[in-house]
Amino acid sequence: MNTAAAPAHEPIADAIVVLGTAVEADGRPSPALQRRLDHAIALWLAGRGHRLLLTGGPAGYGQTEAGVMQAWVRAAGVPASAIVLEAHARTTLDNAVNCTAIARTQRWQTLLLVSERYHLPRARLAFRLAGAPVIACSGPAEPPGGGWTHWLRLGVHEAGGYLWYLLRAPVLRRRR
Repeated sequence: MNTAAAPAHEPIADAIVVLGTAVEADGRPSPALQRRLDHAIALWLAGRGHRLLLTGGPAGYGQTEAGVMQAWVRAAGVPASAIVLEAHARTTLDNAVNCTAIARTQRWQTLLLVSERYHLPRARLAFRLAGAPVIACSGPAEPPGGGWTHWLRLGVHEAGGYLWYLLRAPVLRRRR
């Protein structure tokens, strides 16, 4: 377990949940996934959570996003005892449902989400709808660039997903 102390004003989570994203063809994390992982490792080292819950299903190339993430954080010095894998999720909503089930089984009271900042509002909604005990969200800064069309596409995708989750909220609440 990480023994570094978190500042008194910041909550300590039972788990820091790292949401998966693209994996390179050679099995390395994509730059976006590397940023998420490095951010989560920094949070863990700062004592913001007791363990890392790495979530992401099949990535192609015979691997899972969670497995690729595990290799990255282990290489960074995170002990196996501080890592929990969820290797089946294919969507953010799957991440939320599957991680909530793990949290309940483990009797975790608090989760801290890590993803890109633009993705966090929708991710947080998904976890809340799944009944997860989310206390905070955190994300690495996105690199500049990509152009306005890139950010417009991301904004439309996230807004559409957020609306879809709101429309599905009654169904999701019944499944809890």
